[in-house]
Amino acid sequence: MISKMQIIQKIRVALLLSVALMAGLSVDAAERPNIIFMLTDDQRWDDLGAAGNEVIITPNLDKLAENGTLFSQATVSSPICMASRATCFLGQTERRHGVNFSSGRPLKPDAWVNSYPAILRDHGYQTGFIGKIGIEARFLATSFDYWKGFFKQGTYAQPNGQHLTTVIGDQALEFFEKRDKDKNFVLSISFKAPHFDGKEGLPSLPKFEDLYKDVDIPLRGEEFKKIEKPLVNSFTGPRYETYYSTPEKRAETIRKRYRLITGVDHCVGRVVDALEKYGLSDNTVIIFMGDNGYLTGEHAMAEKYFMYEESLRVPLIVYDPRLPENQRSIKSKALASNIDIAPTIIDLAQLPQASSMQGESLMQMIKGKSNGRDAVFCENLYKARGDLLCDTIRTEKWKLIEYFNNPEYDAELYNLEKDGNEAVDLIGNPEYALVVEELRVKLQALRVMHAGHESGWVDGKAVVSRNKGASGRKNKSEK
Repeated sequence: MISKMQIIQKIRVALLLSVALMAGLSVDAAERPNIIFMLTDDQRWDDLGAAGNEVIITPNLDKLAENGTLFSQATVSSPICMASRATCFLGQTERRHGVNFSSGRPLKPDAWVNSYPAILRDHGYQTGFIGKIGIEARFLATSFDYWKGFFKQGTYAQPNGQHLTTVIGDQALEFFEKRDKDKNFVLSISFKAPHFDGKEGLPSLPKFEDLYKDVDIPLRGEEFKKIEKPLVNSFTGPRYETYYSTPEKRAETIRKRYRLITGVDHCVGRVVDALEKYGLSDNTVIIFMGDNGYLTGEHAMAEKYFMYEESLRVPLIVYDPRLPENQRSIKSKALASNIDIAPTIIDLAQLPQASSMQGESLMQMIKGKSNGRDAVFCENLYKARGDLLCDTIRTEKWKLIEYFNNPEYDAELYNLEKDGNEAVDLIGNPEYALVVEELRVKLQALRVMHAGHESGWVDGKAVVSRNKGASGRKNKSEK
């Protein structure tokens, strides 16, 4: 049954569309593109050949980047898969939508009506979802025209003996074959790979099981500063000790991750070939992104959760075959975010933006109509293993991290321009006290903006910076 809120939203969107039509905005199906959004799990920005990784084999993704736009500084608003996936659908940060494992605020139908699949479906697009939905909201299974999604983590080893990534590729090809050929489509393909499962390990596709076997793996970050925060280390320590605590362990685990990512790349190639086969390649936009990054031993840490580059930065490619040559083959340093995915898809469909969305269209950046943002906001509100909440403001040059509910933890300041490895924490250096204060003011403004509340609340509690570190005293990690 459609709720009152859903009815109101449909009327609102219809009115906005009418205004757009009167303004001369074309919504002819023949002029709209098909759209594919692909999302990987735990793939960080440098797990990609096009990003400068000279070991990993990703020819199909590299080709999309070469002929599209690679956003080299893209981040996620929350480095937790459930929160990040909700953000991709809704164009909102977690502080606004509240969807995460520990939040107790599940995604509801009243919020879903403002998602890109729901809006495009309301305006004539056929919608499809394949793979890991990553959100505990069972109504989603009936919210798409084509549904091959699964809840929870899923398993790489499928009952039919195939690898999950292969099955996802087969389902994508089935979608192209069975689609309504009189409609444009928006297809979301969501991989489990290269997500690490402690029980299942990191099994590769059979054809790639020996790939990288004899390849030396450069270990980025051997010189990185170890993060000396007990509660932080307790989050990631056990997995670090098991899989990353020696160079040999690190290299072998990274090889396994790379095999899974090459498997994803192979699947991307199958999708691209199918688009060519069905005559769809000239009018189908492909967006590819990771849902969050992953620490593979840097800072003596594993997993994600926190505000370091390895956790936050992800690959982001937008390939639009309709664009002129001067708007392709671009490597952009714009501070793109996963809050921009939904607005981008809405823009591509030539529909008015939902007022609930907080991001902006990447197409406007690609076309040179927007310079993008000067700072991006990221946060960790995950409470499952300790109440260690943190957030950050990241500019092209600076990153300020605050543990806003833990006054015993100093803030952290990094000069990304000179110290991309975040090896030197500058928070206790009086030379940068003014930088810290300016960033704190901007960070609080971002909290308020993304929360939609004057105090920037989290779970009903006002967020007020309680971190120290702007003075000239030394940070406890300094010697």
